[in-house]
Amino acid sequence: MNDKSLIIGTDSNNKEIDIETLEKWIQDIELNKEKIADMVYFRLFNRYLKPFDFKNLDYTKNYKNGFAIMANCCLLIETYISFTVKEFINTHNKSERCFGYFFVTESKFSVFASGGLKPEQYIDLSTNFRNKGKGIPKEFYSYVRCGILHNGETRKSWRIRRDTSSSLLQISNNSKIIQANAFLLAMIEVLKEYRKRLKSSAPDSELWTVCITRLKDLIKNS
Repeated sequence: MNDKSLIIGTDSNNKEIDIETLEKWIQDIELNKEKIADMVYFRLFNRYLKPFDFKNLDYTKNYKNGFAIMANCCLLIETYISFTVKEFINTHNKSERCFGYFFVTESKFSVFASGGLKPEQYIDLSTNFRNKGKGIPKEFYSYVRCGILHNGETRKSWRIRRDTSSSLLQISNNSKIIQANAFLLAMIEVLKEYRKRLKSSAPDSELWTVCITRLKDLIKNS
């Protein structure tokens, strides 16, 4: 039996939400849409992005790190996709598909979609995806995501910087440079838009069905 008092998230006022409360909200999604949407937003934002949103000069200069930003953003991308796409509720052995789908469907990250597959090719789980990935999505997954998470470094010509440029990706003949600060801000906007879509969507929509399935999995595994 799960501990119903276990904290699973917070609301917009940073008030803690336990499993028992969330289970009650899920019983009437229409009534509690805004509460659930806020809880999901802050769960994802606080865990992955909030550490880098600290407004402090010493922190920004001496502690904030582009490598760590990108590591957390990579973790968040896969988690976010599991909350929004039914084919990826369970991302096991689907990580490259998740990143490809994210980049070719999220307009804020369109610069990373170059040379990628069509969205339906990423979510077609009936096909073997081995060696199917292409373009920038494939490179990002292999040389950035896997490089950071498995080897502690980016690979090939990919680099991470933390300049003031608003350009997410700068491509030259010799390198591909990700601006981590710009990437972070774009991820924050993606989460904000997701929260808005949840609040405006019908409880029986696919967006809500996927979200509730993931929340029930969290409750079950907590």
